[in-house]
Amino acid sequence: QKNHKVILEYHSLEERTEKALFNFPPLEWEHLARHLPADFVIVNLITGWDLSLDAFLQLSKKYYSHMYLDVHYLVMGIDNLGRRYPRRPENVELWLKGARFVQMNEREFHIIAQDSLTPLQFFQKYLRESQVLLITRGNEGATMVHANYQGIKEDHFPAWDVDQVVDATGCGDVFGAGFVLNFLKTNDIFKAVQFANTAAGANCLLRGCNEMDRLPGLVEKIWGGQRL
Repeated sequence: QKNHKVILEYHSLEERTEKALFNFPPLEWEHLARHLPADFVIVNLITGWDLSLDAFLQLSKKYYSHMYLDVHYLVMGIDNLGRRYPRRPENVELWLKGARFVQMNEREFHIIAQDSLTPLQFFQKYLRESQVLLITRGNEGATMVHANYQGIKEDHFPAWDVDQVVDATGCGDVFGAGFVLNFLKTNDIFKAVQFANTAAGANCLLRGCNEMDRLPGLVEKIWGGQRL
């Protein structure tokens, strides 16, 4: 259907308020099934109602080990004027356990954890041992929590240093896509996080979607050790 209308008001490069108008209904399983099978599935909840929980759980049954969930606006409610506000969603545990890879930023993490859990405690409470939790931290890089033969482990990855941020919009989306792209090539979660950080940093150098065609070239130059 026709996309809904979004009005963004920026207070800083990373902080904004949002109003969503003319919202479309969520996708159901029959809408998803026609586009399967797939090598990998990224579920990026850019509205929070992008697909129904039932459709997500059916997708999870088939693709759990090849699914990446970006929590994003699942943690944002909407009032009768279309204004978005933070809130801890119902059934959040079902969403979090539905994909092997789960991404959220620090703000989304604190909304769900309610400021009482460390990333390790969060992983133990909400996720399965087979999962990987990725917490993006802007210019502080990213944290990955995962389980291995030594137990549950937390690793920190520094961000690629950007001299001047042009536009930070979409960096989380680029991080997720970059992670999946590199993971499909390498099957290495550590290399995938490093590549995702690089891709997100390169995205900061571009303004809006109109320059996205430059992104692969920028990532290649950064990944090859060039300073931009």
